[in-house]
Amino acid sequence: MNSTGVPYGCIVACSGDIERTAFGSNWEGNHQMTSDGIGGAINCWEDRNSPTRVQARRFGINPLIAGGSISEVSSGNKNNPDVTAMCGYGYFAWEDRRVAAVGTDIYAAGEFDIGPPPTLVSSLGPTCSTCCIDFIIVDTICEASSLILTVPLPAGLFNTFDFMDGLTVLQTGPNNTYDASVLAPGTYNFQVIASTNRGCITANSNTLQITINPLSDASFTYTSGTYCISAADPTPAVTGTPGGVFTASNAVVIDTVDGTIDLDASGVGTYMVYYTTAGACPDIDSLAITITTSTNAEISYAGPYCATGMAPVTFGIGASAGVFSTTGGLSLDTLTGEIDLGSSTAGTYVVTNTIVAGGGCAVASDTANVVVDPLPNVTANTSQPGFFPSICEGDSAQLTGSGAASYSWDNGVTDGDYVSPITATVYTVTGTDTNNCSNTDQVTLTVNTLPTVDAGPDQTVCDGETVTLTGSGATIYYWNNGVTDGVPFTPSLGTTTYSVTVVLGLCANSDSVEVTVNPLPTVDAGPDQTVCDGDTVILIGSGASTYTWDNGVTDGVSFIPSTGTTTYTVTGTDTNNCSNTDQVTLNVNTLPIVDAGPDDSICNGDSTVLTASSGATVFLWSTGETTASIMVSPSSTTSYFVTATDGPCSVSDTVEVTVGQPPLAVTISGPSQLCMGSSITLEVQGPAPYLWSTGGNLSSLTVSPAASTSYWIQSTNTCGTSSDTADIIVNQLPILQVSEDTTITFGSSVTLNASGASSYFWSTGDALNSITVSPEQSTTYTVMGTDSMGCSTSAEVIVTVLPEGYVVYVPNVFSINSTNSENNLLHVFGRGIESLELIIYDRWGEIVYETTDASQATRSDGLCCAYGEGWDGTYKHNGEQLNSNVAAYKLKGTFNNGDEFFEAGNITLVR
Repeated sequence: MNSTGVPYGCIVACSGDIERTAFGSNWEGNHQMTSDGIGGAINCWEDRNSPTRVQARRFGINPLIAGGSISEVSSGNKNNPDVTAMCGYGYFAWEDRRVAAVGTDIYAAGEFDIGPPPTLVSSLGPTCSTCCIDFIIVDTICEASSLILTVPLPAGLFNTFDFMDGLTVLQTGPNNTYDASVLAPGTYNFQVIASTNRGCITANSNTLQITINPLSDASFTYTSGTYCISAADPTPAVTGTPGGVFTASNAVVIDTVDGTIDLDASGVGTYMVYYTTAGACPDIDSLAITITTSTNAEISYAGPYCATGMAPVTFGIGASAGVFSTTGGLSLDTLTGEIDLGSSTAGTYVVTNTIVAGGGCAVASDTANVVVDPLPNVTANTSQPGFFPSICEGDSAQLTGSGAASYSWDNGVTDGDYVSPITATVYTVTGTDTNNCSNTDQVTLTVNTLPTVDAGPDQTVCDGETVTLTGSGATIYYWNNGVTDGVPFTPSLGTTTYSVTVVLGLCANSDSVEVTVNPLPTVDAGPDQTVCDGDTVILIGSGASTYTWDNGVTDGVSFIPSTGTTTYTVTGTDTNNCSNTDQVTLNVNTLPIVDAGPDDSICNGDSTVLTASSGATVFLWSTGETTASIMVSPSSTTSYFVTATDGPCSVSDTVEVTVGQPPLAVTISGPSQLCMGSSITLEVQGPAPYLWSTGGNLSSLTVSPAASTSYWIQSTNTCGTSSDTADIIVNQLPILQVSEDTTITFGSSVTLNASGASSYFWSTGDALNSITVSPEQSTTYTVMGTDSMGCSTSAEVIVTVLPEGYVVYVPNVFSINSTNSENNLLHVFGRGIESLELIIYDRWGEIVYETTDASQATRSDGLCCAYGEGWDGTYKHNGEQLNSNVAAYKLKGTFNNGDEFFEAGNITLVR
């Protein structure tokens, strides 16, 4: 894009107050006080004694006093005036405005306007001493590119600007800028005319030709959106600009030149295909392609539903989404089949999922019935009258619901219950109608304070223990059941409620405590036992919950007792923490010695010999064999035991033969998609040890891939290896575009816009793409945008609020790359500033910029004012760009009312 600054079109300031002046008895006229740019004023005169004579004269300022000379510059018939140009570009027009006759002198008012100029030959326009228009010309741009035409003019001189394309007016109004990016592709010849409030206008400008080229057409189509994997490989038709490049998601095998998809190599799934054009104004288009073995549109819904929340569609095995349709009243997502129940009208609907025929697959369609029931109109009622129901502490109020079939309350309340809250309490009732749909309502019950009394916490003791009940909150306590405050007593078995009452003045209050007396457990250590030496014994208590044995025994855990006779005592404790004891006697006889040999390991299909050694002569293996040595060929890990008998006691030993098997199949489970920058965890089911493609060896793997990829896992032992692979799709985050940072005055409002996502959520709580805010102080607004894949990103907009009156303000951040000239230059903003001194230091304390320029200009947003030339982020304005960093500043000066100000702070430079 080429840019050129071209000044053209001179402007004559012809507005001003009119003064009537008599110049001899035969002259009438008026005096325009506005300077014509060369040190004089313009007078328009009409000779009433010669009706065909019109004269225009120019003379020095106030010639009647200063004696300035008079010179005629044009003349002609008043009804057909001359068209002699002033300053080479203007025309005069005359009007008879006789208003009065006073004595012998006649006064009349005349006006002139500046008409269209002669055709300008030079691209630089004529040379004049008057103010000129200045444009930035952009020769060629692409469709929707940013293009702002600006006419910089002295503030307050002109109040209307007409931007024109030939004879067509594109914009008329007080703004001297025009956003040409809204125009459709084509060639435009721009002109601008500026007007004052007295009807004076500028000369026509030079013609500026700007070409807006359209984006190249990236349209393309396949014959179908769904193909059977066995069908012929499809090739798309490029209906837009040819010569582009085809790409697709990672699993698709596609010809990048003609877009042919290798169905068999790509495999079953749904993929995105993209076509990107080349050239100066490229564009991109995309299509979703499904590869399947056969189309299946089977759907179902789990209704009936209540009119709240969302209802997802359930697909049959192997089914996929096509186009969903239904009758009006049901808020249905036509792409996903999801129903927004809260936005739907109650009723019965039929939803149809249709997958059109194509690519070797037949058309598939299925329907599902959906019933949406309305929510009941639930009301929470209380027996206490008044807008704020109130009870005394200890009193009760009945809570009932209405408007539904059944009701459930929070706070442990049953519908119709009488409640006695101790503080103001909000009770929420949930009413459910006959369709099982629910709604809620609330009632607040306030409580008046009663005398304080506390019977103490509930107590639980075991049979035979003593209890002491002691009240608090008063000085005299009255207990029931014969209890004396602070005196121990032995309660009976079971749960007893003891109440204490306190009387204070006319109010009485009471509290209660439950004392639960639990019986002792009936503990049983089990029957007495006789075993052989070397045998294991397990002692298990019963009748309680936990057991503690003496002699180092653990309940339920086997141990080898010493020979002889030993008595073991168990203490059993139940769930109430009450304990009792019992005993068991254990007699241990001497055993012979036997050894089944060391454990062995073989592979599946191999065999091994097991040999027992013992002083005994009788052997019995678990296989049924009776020899000292046996050969075994187990197909899985097996324990073999041999029993040697010598007299009344037998002894056994066990040998384990471990049979190695190939590892069982391992499978990977977990999400198959995630958003860019997020992470997912993949879990493995199957035997360890594990080896992931990332080198990890745990049963889970947390990954954050930057692009769609695959992860595999292996499980290996001496008999083989099993593996599985997970394909992960990475969805891009939405590209969120928001309004630029802006500044408003106190009490004003501004509209903030966001685009690039499917849904939005602002820090204000709004969920629209556009919000209007009117902050009382400078505020940063954050918007979170979420696309259809559930991926989210956020952006910020800073709204700076300038207070009323005399103010001064230095932005704390600016970017030299901003398209807004007041954001890429650091100005001092404010109102009513008479003088200033601004010094900016880098982080080492060196001065990088300083100015005392207090010239003011109206900001581009129409607010007052921007002061000084503005800092461009270079070292002392020498063109040497400074890096992005935080600088410090000091600012001092005076306002027009004489007040002084001083500011200091930090400024962040952003590139």
